[in-house]
Amino acid sequence: MKLFSVALALVICTGVAQGTGPTPYFTAPASDLSSYDSANWYQNGTPTYRDNGYVGIAGSTSGGGSLISKVAVPDNTSEYEVNTTFTFMGYGNAGTFIHYLRASPDAIIGSGTYVSVELSSPGFANGGCSATLTINQRLNSAITNLTLASVPCATTMMMRSVVYSNIVWVMINGSVYGAYTTVTGGLPGVGCHDTQTGNRITAIQLVQRSHAVPAQINTATLGTSVFPNQVN
Repeated sequence: MKLFSVALALVICTGVAQGTGPTPYFTAPASDLSSYDSANWYQNGTPTYRDNGYVGIAGSTSGGGSLISKVAVPDNTSEYEVNTTFTFMGYGNAGTFIHYLRASPDAIIGSGTYVSVELSSPGFANGGCSATLTINQRLNSAITNLTLASVPCATTMMMRSVVYSNIVWVMINGSVYGAYTTVTGGLPGVGCHDTQTGNRITAIQLVQRSHAVPAQINTATLGTSVFPNQVN
């Protein structure tokens, strides 16, 4: 298992910095998530598009559902970013919310081929929120854990997952977590399971990896904090 938390590395390796990057090649705001869009997604399992009036992707069953993109990556590679906005109601454990990377069209947790970035059990207590971040891959019917970490969360938050070469990077609240994968090709997607009422994915963006050379970094603007298992 490999775990990184080095924000600078994402800029160097992908050309995508926190809050910057190329224009998404596909965008689905909340208004586009009220029903199944068969032109743009393969649907697996039983995703929910309206949960007691809340529009967005949810999955109240234990198996939940997934949406795997039919939209071609403009550069015809398997290097891209999945960017989603989550909305949590602020009580209990919200469920599990997933980015699929390099997925087969039939991918859903436990079936197909994929790398899954899973944000599980966002829980609110004592004025704060924490969740579990898990990166797994399923290849040749075997599921392998690549990363496991505790991460901060919020009632509305963004998660960005980038796959580049054999590396997966995940950005949450300014920190970057990563892992190595042996899955070499496939499609982006999203999914969720065991969600409570109102907890949902409210926006999706798919972004082609930038091929631009990043601007030179002004080292005078950088600071560092070094810990036994983390460098910020």
